[in-house]
Amino acid sequence: MRRLSSHPTPGLVRVMVGGFMIAAAATLVPTAPARADETKYERTTIGVRGHLVPVAYEGPADSTFTHALATPFTSADQLRAMRLPPGLATSDTQARKTAFLNTVLPLLHEVNTRISEDRAELLKLQQVMQRGCNLRSEERSWLEDVALDYRGSPENIGDLLARVDVLPLSVAAAQAAIESAWGTSRFAREGNALFGERTYDSSIPGIKVPGRKAFRVRSFDTLYDSVVQYATNLNTHQAYAQFRAKRANMRAQGLVLDGQALASTLNLYSEERAKYTSTLVTIIRHNAFHHLDAMTVAANDLAAIRTVATGAVGAAQAN
Repeated sequence: MRRLSSHPTPGLVRVMVGGFMIAAAATLVPTAPARADETKYERTTIGVRGHLVPVAYEGPADSTFTHALATPFTSADQLRAMRLPPGLATSDTQARKTAFLNTVLPLLHEVNTRISEDRAELLKLQQVMQRGCNLRSEERSWLEDVALDYRGSPENIGDLLARVDVLPLSVAAAQAAIESAWGTSRFAREGNALFGERTYDSSIPGIKVPGRKAFRVRSFDTLYDSVVQYATNLNTHQAYAQFRAKRANMRAQGLVLDGQALASTLNLYSEERAKYTSTLVTIIRHNAFHHLDAMTVAANDLAAIRTVATGAVGAAQAN
C-alpha cells in the first residue's frame, strides 16, 4: 500500500472527498486471526516535523473571481515535477487564478488520496480488533508508525481516525490562495511555500521575513512537499484540534465535509484570528470552492475534479 510521503508514486487512486472510504475485510473468526491479506507494510515518513506557527494573511483577497480549469491534470507520476507557472503576477486575474488552481488541485488530490488509503487501512484494522483478532506483527508495526506520524496512540484508533482524514478541498484551495497570493508571493516563488508555515528551527530551510527575526517562512524542495507539510500541520498540530474534532463529528453523522464550517475553526492559523477565517470563508464562497467538497472521485478519475470545479463557474457567477 502507499503511505503519505514527499515522493509521490503512481498507483491506484482511491479517494472519498466528503465520505468514508472503508476497505473490504475478509470474514474473520476470533479463534483464527490469520488472514489472506497480502498488504505490504513499509515504514515511511510524511516529512520532517518542526514547530510550525501559521503566518498571517499577506495577499489580497479578490472575492469576485470565478474559475474554470482549462487544462487536464497531470498523472500522479508527474506530480513531483509540478511547479508554479511563470508570469502569474503579470497575468490577468482569471488567467492567474485558473493557472494556479490547475497546479494546486492535483497536488491536493494526491495527498488526499494517500491519506484516504491510510484511513481505509485504519478502519480495516479497527474492524479486526473489534472482532477480537490480534494484529499481525507487520500490521502492528505499521499502526505504530502511523501513530508516530500523526502524534497519536496506536492503542486509540478512534483518535487516529480523527487525525488521519482528508483535507476539505475548498479550505485547502482557499488557504493556498490566501497564503501564496494565488502563487505570486515571494515565498511561493522562491520556496514553494503555498501555505505560509513558519519555522523557528534554524536547521529547517526557510525564507527570511522583513522585520521578523524570530521566524522564517518554511521553504520546500517541491510544491508537493509543501502540501504534505500542510496536511501534517492540520492533522497533528494542537492548534487545530477543534478543526479535527469538527471534521470527526461530521464523519460520525455521515455528512459531507463542510469546508465553510470547518474554516471557522482555523482562527489560530493567522495572527488576524477571526478576520482571517472570515476572509477564508469569503474566498470559498465567491470562488464557489464549496463545490469541491461534494466530489467523489473514482479510481484514476482525476478528470472528475476538473468537471466539478469547472461547474462551479456558473454557481459563482450567479452569486
